[in-house]
Amino acid sequence: ALGARLAAAAEAPRRREARTAELEEELRGLRAGLERECDLRQVAERAGASHREHARHLEVQLRQVEDEVRHLQDALNKSTKQAANGQGCCEDLLGQLKAHKQTAEHIFLREKGRVDAIVRLRGVAPQTFLLRAFGSA
Repeated sequence: ALGARLAAAAEAPRRREARTAELEEELRGLRAGLERECDLRQVAERAGASHREHARHLEVQLRQVEDEVRHLQDALNKSTKQAANGQGCCEDLLGQLKAHKQTAEHIFLREKGRVDAIVRLRGVAPQTFLLRAFGSA
């Protein structure tokens, strides 16, 4: 029994050293895992900051595009109104042109009729009668 106890006592330092080595190895593994986790967290924080900055930049661009769209929409509305007004003016002018054309055709036909009458009556009626009846021809 004493020999077993002495053998056990002699083994104890080696077992402690082995256990200490196991614990130190486990501690190194935990430290390495913690360092990797810290590194990953830092990478994630930098990526998050970069993404937030990119998102802010995109928001600024979005606001600029929205402002440009509003400006272009206003210009389009103004142009549409101007085109509608121009169309109305054009239609009015075409109406006036048609009326003037009809008046000119009426005057032309009336004057042509007078000229035709004068030509027909020249050989029959005296010149003074024609001048009095149709004005100076």
